[in-house]
Amino acid sequence: MPRHPTLPAAALSVALALAAGCSPQSPAPAAAGPDPAASAETAPEAQQVALFSILPIRADAESVFLPVMLDNARKSREEPGAIGFDVFQPEAGGSTLYLFERWRDAAAVERHFATPNLQAVERALPAALGGEAVSLTLKEVPPYGTAQRRPPADPAASRNVIVRLQVRPEREQAFLDALAEVTPHARSAPGNAAFELYRVEDQPQHYVLFERWDDAQSHEAHLVQPYSKALDAVLPGTLAAPIDERSRFLVRDIAG
Repeated sequence: MPRHPTLPAAALSVALALAAGCSPQSPAPAAAGPDPAASAETAPEAQQVALFSILPIRADAESVFLPVMLDNARKSREEPGAIGFDVFQPEAGGSTLYLFERWRDAAAVERHFATPNLQAVERALPAALGGEAVSLTLKEVPPYGTAQRRPPADPAASRNVIVRLQVRPEREQAFLDALAEVTPHARSAPGNAAFELYRVEDQPQHYVLFERWDDAQSHEAHLVQPYSKALDAVLPGTLAAPIDERSRFLVRDIAG
């Protein structure tokens, strides 16, 4: 299925071309051939699908659209094959929604498209959007985080970090090595609930880093550790685009 990094009309889960009237489809299987993010691990995690969407909701539409989305999140979590469905908004304020979903496999995503709760979102979304939406299909990069992932102690108080990363092709392995080095330290840090790197399907050298912390203090303590400083020293030389407010999002959990 063709997917797009940005959609002019709307996006939710995998690329939903709502205004264009396209039928939702399941994610296409990954292309064959070498994958810099692949490993010998064959755990079920390799089949899982993650979806990251950014929905710029108009402030005057938030009171109508947000209950529909939160109802969808609650019901989606109960669906067969659902692993997680998080809904965030900016810590600094604003009505933009950041969705991070995890599904057992592509078949679970396809079943999700037929649910009444998602169809209610599809009906409400076009009128609520205030700008261009983004929808990305992701695959986690090993080492997988399933065994370490947990809910934050208090989701409403959690610090959540989502970073979009574009990597220089010739430095991709150095980037992956640097993240693999820091990952076990971050996951074992006090207050960490998730620290996971994902590659963006159909966009070579594009990645998403997803972090959850019990609170802002835990996250800030992590940032000053030697392993974080070592990553900070390596990372800029591997990136094709800088990390700024357009690619790094500090967000608060609004779905619990």
